[in-house]
Amino acid sequence: MSTVPFLDTVTRFIEEGDGKVRFRIIGGRRFHNLSNSEYLGANDDEEVDRLIRYHDAIKEIWGGLFHSPIEEKLRKGARVIDLG
Repeated sequence: MSTVPFLDTVTRFIEEGDGKVRFRIIGGRRFHNLSNSEYLGANDDEEVDRLIRYHDAIKEIWGGLFHSPIEEKLRKGARVIDLG
């Protein structure tokens, strides 16, 4: 028995109408069933909510969606050419 309860749970597979298994359920969480994927996290609603909270926290820490040293230069009167 594993010391990590998550690893001791039964894995279920979810088959789509075409017979392809696209998801697996591990520990009550949905994961994609791709062996070559670089993303190892869950892909269920709980994970989406977690990523949204993470995004909001980072946005709050940085004070917006974009951070660049240009803001200070613009305050000091730097000029910008708009090419398009």
